[in-house]
Amino acid sequence: MDSWNPTHEEIRDWGRDPIAGWPDEEWDMSVAISENADLIFRLADEACPQADFFVHCLYVLVGSFAAAGPSFRSNGEIEALVMMAASSHNIDVRRWGERSRVFPADPGAFDRESWVEGGWELDDEIWRSDRDGAN
Repeated sequence: MDSWNPTHEEIRDWGRDPIAGWPDEEWDMSVAISENADLIFRLADEACPQADFFVHCLYVLVGSFAAAGPSFRSNGEIEALVMMAASSHNIDVRRWGERSRVFPADPGAFDRESWVEGGWELDDEIWRSDRDGAN
């Protein structure tokens, strides 16, 4: 597998392997591109063994969209993914969707550390407060 240009099949196979390690330290950046958005969402939503990775990639996608503006993905495409998130079986995908609603309305709210570098997704304090019902 070319870790910088993986096919959808390779990404799907990797995501369904419960013991797979990252093929490259920048694996998330290789996978989290607009061409893979629907696949990333499906794999996160189906709670495959690597679902947490794919939720992370959803954050990277939205963070990249906010950083690059509409040239990355159209607002309609991002909004479609966000709307689908509301009915996800994965609570982390639903939270991603709730958080992602701010970007079409206010791209200036973008914070690279929170979105691309894992802040909202990985920070225990943020997750704990979300799970307790506070945002």
